[in-house]
Amino acid sequence: TDGSAPPAIGYYPMPLPGFPPPPGYPPYEFDAYHAATLGGQAAALPPDFASQRPEAFSAFLHYLSSGYDGTVVTLSDGLCRDDHVGDLLSCLESWLNRTYGPPATTGQPWRIGKLDLSRNTLSDANCASVLDRLKELDVRVRRLIFDGNSGSN
Repeated sequence: TDGSAPPAIGYYPMPLPGFPPPPGYPPYEFDAYHAATLGGQAAALPPDFASQRPEAFSAFLHYLSSGYDGTVVTLSDGLCRDDHVGDLLSCLESWLNRTYGPPATTGQPWRIGKLDLSRNTLSDANCASVLDRLKELDVRVRRLIFDGNSGSN
């Protein structure tokens, strides 16, 4: 191609927050890399959590960093209470999909270097729901920290 237009199917990087996609690029909910292709056209994806709750997703992004073993998610010291667990899991899934693409498409499981949920007084049920959802999504976590929650005192 001459570089003037994006390919019909392929990876479309997400623009920086607050900026629209370049002309000719699909809207955020239409991501050809993450969607199944039908006859050379990419299918539209349903809106994800980042589209539905941009303020929560934006807040989540502030707690991501890069570490030696990969991405670090640090929501410790009261930053993730029991009533935040659902949003955390939705944000995490949305971020993983947007960053790495679905494992079914890429052929690789999602990986996180560290997920730190220490000192949040999370209930045993919510700690279990985090573990269950990570397992359902087949997320590989090198270090998972739950110290200082209700079940780990």
